[in-house]
Amino acid sequence: MHSLRGTIFSLFVLLAIPVFPESKTIADFGGKADGAFDNGPALMKAFSYAAVHPGTTLRLGGVCRVSTPQTNETRFKYAAGGTYITNLTIENGEIVLGGAFSAFLFERCPGLTLRNIVFDYDPPIISQGSIIASLAKDRTMTVVPDPGYPPPAAPYFSNRDGNWMTVHKPGGEYGFHFVGYIQQSLPLENGQFSLTHDRGDLARVLDGAVNWRYVRVKRSFGHLNIFKYCDGLRLEGCSIHASSAFASLFMFCNDVVLLNNRICPREGSSNMVATCADGFHFIAARRGPRIEGNYFDRLQDDNIVISLRGSRVKSYKGDTLTLMPMSVTWYETGDTIEIIEIGTGERREYTIKSMPKMDNIWNPPSLTLDRPIEGTIVCAETCGSDDVPSLAFNKSWRLDGTVIRSNRFQNTRRYSVFMGAGGVRIENNTMSNHTSAAILISHTQNFFKKAKSDLIYYLSENVVIAGNSINNALNYGEGGRDFSMHPYGAIDLYNHEGSSSLRTGGVTDAPLARNIEIRSNIIINSGAAGIYIQNAKNVRLIGNSIVDPNRQNTTNKSGILIERAGDVTLKDNSVSGTGFDEPVREVR
Repeated sequence: MHSLRGTIFSLFVLLAIPVFPESKTIADFGGKADGAFDNGPALMKAFSYAAVHPGTTLRLGGVCRVSTPQTNETRFKYAAGGTYITNLTIENGEIVLGGAFSAFLFERCPGLTLRNIVFDYDPPIISQGSIIASLAKDRTMTVVPDPGYPPPAAPYFSNRDGNWMTVHKPGGEYGFHFVGYIQQSLPLENGQFSLTHDRGDLARVLDGAVNWRYVRVKRSFGHLNIFKYCDGLRLEGCSIHASSAFASLFMFCNDVVLLNNRICPREGSSNMVATCADGFHFIAARRGPRIEGNYFDRLQDDNIVISLRGSRVKSYKGDTLTLMPMSVTWYETGDTIEIIEIGTGERREYTIKSMPKMDNIWNPPSLTLDRPIEGTIVCAETCGSDDVPSLAFNKSWRLDGTVIRSNRFQNTRRYSVFMGAGGVRIENNTMSNHTSAAILISHTQNFFKKAKSDLIYYLSENVVIAGNSINNALNYGEGGRDFSMHPYGAIDLYNHEGSSSLRTGGVTDAPLARNIEIRSNIIINSGAAGIYIQNAKNVRLIGNSIVDPNRQNTTNKSGILIERAGDVTLKDNSVSGTGFDEPVREVR
């Protein structure tokens, strides 16, 4: 997650009031949609008006530049006690951010609609240009930034962990799977820069390459749009051409609808990427989003993330449960908590009977449950660094009912859909050119390569993946891969990061992915297997067609690879073409 510093508009809500629609333009609040005037103050006035006039429609009417952001330290407050912004619609125009900051933070704004809005940055917030030389031995490259783009040594690239670099082939397609970090950036003569990076495998890929390109991104300006507790939110026909981090972050928003939006470089621009991180990123909801007819092109990270993270059990006594921080989860009285014993795989459900007020999503409170906790529970307070504490998931916020349908995903460094949640349907999408899998159902994630006790866990169950067309996954930006150590698939059920020892993560006896149906998908020309199933339970593979798998693989060459999984049903699947040893391989 990233800092929300620099957010322009924070919208706080306390109390609902009736809706009486009104239509306004940006000019009504002193703004000008001419592409030059600073409309930051006008938008703040418009939101003040909308706070006391429910149902307001704000028409932008042109290009609205914003040059004066509102910071978190001086968040906008409503007058006279505070009210909801209810059923606000913003439509028909463009928001251009004239600096390295994010756009909107909407909090507790039910019925919000953003329609036919274009988001962009001027000046650009990425550095991109040509690689004119590379020296593998020293892990250095010489680059020339494109005209109009900041140099790779610009001040806002100073934090190594907040920004990274990707390399691209002459046509702009990704040329390397893994992220590279810049250790040093030195100016040379004639506008050139010498970059020292951290990857020997990247250096080998670049050695002898001609006319390749680089992009350096900065992720810590903040997410473009942030929505918190905005039920009934709609984004329709919007275009996002640049974003410092996530194009949109949705936190605890029920009944979200995303229709016919575009996240891609601006047509006619020279931008090589559209975002510095994810596209649409969802964290917890009682009712999941409907995502249909959207277009994703050249994102630097996952296109859609549907995420329910679990918490490790810190301690317990009787009916009182204390959880570890670091998980992004919300708890309320009446929620259903599932506690999983890692050693036995036993799962038990409890209801939250009472709890103190929760003010911080990063710090789960102590919960009083409806009965004493049963079974053998391993607590984080007492276990060693290689032990895995028992897990707790809030099943009431698992994004049930999510539908991801008829979207187009292409040219991405990561996944079309990264998910760890429940009750999700991913169907009839078109996915092409991924350096990673097209669809990943993850169990665990080890962001900082720490001990197993620090792994982040996901709960995935009751998922349907059907009717998708997947072409050239794990086979685009092939440099740096070693499939002999880490089997993958274009559709992937496995633990997200780490070595083979971390892939099991201590949860082999307690598979976190359950009740998964993968049917009627067409998978062509994948770099590894078409479908890879690892450490999951009750998985059904029905009627899938896999053509020419394993274009980059050297071992485990099969169309379907199953590893340490139970209750896998195989029916009417076909594997054809060349490059594989057997249609299905099972490894116990």
